[in-house]
Amino acid sequence: MKKYKFKKYSSRYPSLFEKEKNHLIRVLPDVFGLEHIGSTAVRGLGGEGAVDVLVSFKNKSDLNRAKEVLMKDKYELMTELRERISLRASRGFLFKHHFHIHLTLIGSDVWKQAIKFRDKLRGNSKIAEEYMKLKRSVAVVTKGESEVYRKLREAFILKHSK
Repeated sequence: MKKYKFKKYSSRYPSLFEKEKNHLIRVLPDVFGLEHIGSTAVRGLGGEGAVDVLVSFKNKSDLNRAKEVLMKDKYELMTELRERISLRASRGFLFKHHFHIHLTLIGSDVWKQAIKFRDKLRGNSKIAEEYMKLKRSVAVVTKGESEVYRKLREAFILKHSK
């Protein structure tokens, strides 16, 4: 199991997102929308350092086809839930950049929550600072255990994505 390690925000995250977005547009012809989400989408917020991309589709068949295309393109399946399929990839030769790709339907609960939470953090520096402190403390308490770390942040995310 991968250990979570808190990293400072990097000004490179927006350009890394743009590069990955362009790659995804090339390989996924049925994509409806692409959004930069997660900690790397909020200037100044630290986190795991993986660039999260929310990729939305109009229908389930396009979403499932996208999963197959990405797996052939060397993305690794992380989780497959009812409304979201998450994959990961690493790019770069000397310095690896990690990407988490979340496939969902446009307007799904997963899509709404991710966008609302990102926008809340971008628009309210006090909540973003509170979230960063929570992430740091939870990373220490859980000794970096990724699954436990995710579960302990969940209540905060739910509270601020309404």
